[in-house]
Amino acid sequence: MTSNKTVFFIIGILLVILGIFMMIPYGIQLIYNEDSNSFLASSIITIFIGILTVLSNLKKEKQLNLQQAFLFSTLAWFAIALFGSVPFMLSNLNRYISIPKTKVIIIYFLGSTNLSKKTNNNNIDNAGTAVNKNKNI
Repeated sequence: MTSNKTVFFIIGILLVILGIFMMIPYGIQLIYNEDSNSFLASSIITIFIGILTVLSNLKKEKQLNLQQAFLFSTLAWFAIALFGSVPFMLSNLNRYISIPKTKVIIIYFLGSTNLSKKTNNNNIDNAGTAVNKNKNI
């Protein structure tokens, strides 16, 4: 049985990096005098859990085999999307979502799509017309 400490060690490093990059939107919040501290709180949470993950999985061997690479890929996407959605959970966005059971699912979806978005924001405005055009196909 192989140990997956290396996988969780690298995921912890990714969480620390994500937490550091979450400080950039907090700086922009300070510039525009916004009242929300959701990015600061989520950055602290993400860095703290990332450091705990790194420290609890210290190991001298730092090589991944094929199974560990697949596990890393899956868990990294899940963890980054989960912690990327923490600012949405802590912000005032919750008041716009009316169904309580689906709040976590919607917020997780927002976090995952914002981290993997390739398009610009102009495509969001035209999304409804694109869907209507594709119905005829």
